[in-house]
Amino acid sequence: MRKIKTIFLTVIFSLLFVQAWADVIQDKTISPIQDNAEILTSSEYDSLFQMSNSLINNYCFGFYIVTVDSMEDFGYYSIEDFSEYIYNYYDFGYGSDRDGVMLILSMEDRDYDICAHGAMGHRTFTDYGKDKLAKNSFLPYFKNDNWAEGFEAFLIKAAEYYEYSDEGEPVDVNSSHSSSSISFQEFLPSIGIAFLIALVIGLVVCFAIRSTMKSVKLAKAANDYIDKKSVGFTERSDMFTHRDVVRHKIEKPSNHSSGGTSISSGGFSHSSGKF
Repeated sequence: MRKIKTIFLTVIFSLLFVQAWADVIQDKTISPIQDNAEILTSSEYDSLFQMSNSLINNYCFGFYIVTVDSMEDFGYYSIEDFSEYIYNYYDFGYGSDRDGVMLILSMEDRDYDICAHGAMGHRTFTDYGKDKLAKNSFLPYFKNDNWAEGFEAFLIKAAEYYEYSDEGEPVDVNSSHSSSSISFQEFLPSIGIAFLIALVIGLVVCFAIRSTMKSVKLAKAANDYIDKKSVGFTERSDMFTHRDVVRHKIEKPSNHSSGGTSISSGGFSHSSGKF
């Protein structure tokens, strides 16, 4: 009887272990949002999860976000090495080439890395492009600890980069997207507000100057503006005293203007920094 009970308990514990491991594997392979640092609320996580999954299904390309308390807890001191480990650990990437882009945060160190993998990943997210992606999406939000808004901005901008690449012109040094961080439609309200402010200031200044010149009348000749008692000209002549020469140095284009993507020995490309 005792032997049967022991076998029964062994089977039960084995089934529980298998189920627990299955849950880990399922979470590991399915969820593109891994908030190990628990900086997102439940509703924020659900929203980002649905958004990322939708992008993956629409573009057949991986969009991932990972947070940890500290990469040093995993024995890593380089955010780029750590991001490669995490990408491989979760088996991220779409298709046989494992195409995808991942944003990873180490909260204690305030380090981030944008990590791309696969032929389409490297084509879409160039060295220049990843740097612009960080500055024009999540970094302004992260400086104020607005994590969910920053992650959402990252996913939106990353999808925009994918569309540019799919159309044949990825964001790079010499692309038409390299100099524009916001669209004209986004900038138009700022132009209107600035114009109105300048107009009001200009009208105030004009009215102020006009009010102080009510007693001033126009003279008929230039000599009428000269005080004849204080100024007397006995001789008039023009003399050339000196000349000014201004020279501008023409800078040669640097080696970095060629653009492209730098790929590590592990098959990844990176853009990292502090947030």
